[in-house]
Amino acid sequence: MKKSKFILWGIMFSLIGVCYAGELPVNNTIQQEELQLNIFKKKNKKSRKSKKDETSAAKDSTKSKNDYGKIVGPGTITQEGMFRIHKKKNDYYFEIPTKLLNRDMLIVNKLRKVPAVINGSGINKGINYQTELVRFEWNKDENKILVREMQPKPQYPEGDAIGKSVDENYISPLMTSFKIEAYNKDTTAFVVKINDIYNGESPINRFFPNLNVSSSVDKSLSRIIKTKAFENNVVVISELTTHEKEFNKVNNLTAEVSSSIVLLPEKPMTGRYTTPRVGYFYVPQLFFSDKQQKLDSRKLITRWRLEPKPEDKEAYLRGELVEPQKPIVFYIDKTTPVQWRKYIKQGVEDWQVAFEKAGFKNVFLQWYNKDWNPTQEEQLKYVREKGLNVIFAHLGYQNINDLWIENEDGNKLVDRYKNDIRICKENDISMVVMHLTSKSVAPKYNETGLKRLQEIVDYAEALNVKVAFENTKIKGYLEYVIENIDNANVGICFDSGHYHVHFDDDLDFSKFKNRIFAVHLHDNDKSDDLHLIPFDGTLNWKNVVKNLAENNYNGPITMELCYRYEYLEMGIEDFYKKGYEVGEKLKKMFEE
Repeated sequence: MKKSKFILWGIMFSLIGVCYAGELPVNNTIQQEELQLNIFKKKNKKSRKSKKDETSAAKDSTKSKNDYGKIVGPGTITQEGMFRIHKKKNDYYFEIPTKLLNRDMLIVNKLRKVPAVINGSGINKGINYQTELVRFEWNKDENKILVREMQPKPQYPEGDAIGKSVDENYISPLMTSFKIEAYNKDTTAFVVKINDIYNGESPINRFFPNLNVSSSVDKSLSRIIKTKAFENNVVVISELTTHEKEFNKVNNLTAEVSSSIVLLPEKPMTGRYTTPRVGYFYVPQLFFSDKQQKLDSRKLITRWRLEPKPEDKEAYLRGELVEPQKPIVFYIDKTTPVQWRKYIKQGVEDWQVAFEKAGFKNVFLQWYNKDWNPTQEEQLKYVREKGLNVIFAHLGYQNINDLWIENEDGNKLVDRYKNDIRICKENDISMVVMHLTSKSVAPKYNETGLKRLQEIVDYAEALNVKVAFENTKIKGYLEYVIENIDNANVGICFDSGHYHVHFDDDLDFSKFKNRIFAVHLHDNDKSDDLHLIPFDGTLNWKNVVKNLAENNYNGPITMELCYRYEYLEMGIEDFYKKGYEVGEKLKKMFEE
């Protein structure tokens, strides 16, 4: 494996639609305490508790310590992130660091999949049905983590006497609680079980009531199906079911929802008041003070958290255009028809002019250079001018399923691929990668498709261009083609992400001995083809390296990553940096 060409290239970007909105400042009279968990530390002073109580407490402490090993032990799957997420059989746990107690967090609940019954009422995928600002608090006496809903309350000058009255008349309510199941080994984190919190009835994930569905959740048919942990947020995906009676008919309703807990910045965003000269969306805010004669009501605008980079602050104050610390990132849902996407992007980018008036340039992440629409040859020239060597080209896979259908569209595909291969040859690209199917459903592999592929392969061989077929979603196609096309010019492109999520790690490498021509590396959690950075999912990377080594692979290796919403908090530069560092780590593994 020492001769492997490791290519840190091929990073793909999703087109994005989320906004980064700032939060109103928390009342500065609220003191945030740094809690230290010293529950196992012996005290020098005598306690008033009886020896019986002391013995009971000691037993409880010991039990909590021991329980951590039972929860986080053999058979436990752990995801690293803001909270560590543990899964043991059908039980899910959050490991909440004590340093995150009393920090502002945002709970955002959205629909992922909906039944036809409510879809027809305008309740569709992507709808945000619940948003809550919360803090986690430690109730030491009852051994619980409390979740408090941080409701907006009037503001007042620090030191004013009326401030105490405001605090007492606007207490933020408790929403729910977690029983502390255990503490980690150094007592810096709590472990809580979350199964019942995400059953659709808990206040932090109350689904059907928020959609005006009166029936209650069927707990026996509701469950957590997936979790994700990231640096500044965690996501729990649940499937929830209820039964609603309508006249003499009972509708069975099942929906898939995602619940995210996002850690907000420690330093809140500074609020800005509205002006009648400009139209803004706003939220009302009440103000009290010792000097006022009546209640003061003001309006705070909702706006983007655009701030200049520290090194550009002086230039910004001088009125110069600067780039923001964090650009605004938009996602376009992958189900959006292709022909509409450019218009959506253009509509967003038209707002650049307005932001430049406010002093910021390049506010939106650029999906493409609108002034450059290059040909394939121009793209290759540009890449090579940057010092990059093109090892192979990935051919398009739109309508690839037509290859297996006896129709004219399938014949046109053959011509399209032959033309693409010709262009590759003319530009000194000696290998192409092809998919065999697209999406999760395709016609059964057959002689029609095989004959067409044979024609493509023969054409490529005449031009001395290798063809590598990728292991895509549906099993059987790759084996069928490799077994029936006996040509040394034909091999496979091994895709680690597809292997993990679609093949249950049972791809028979022995069938492809010495016929692996290219490798795509990316990770996922086995639920979907996420194109995560390696080691951010659940793929067994040692096993991947072992299989490739046993097949004497020494060809190009491409990291095929996607700047998804999971990585937005780290920023694009940090994303690149992490990808590079992981690439170096994998490179060492391949060279060992």
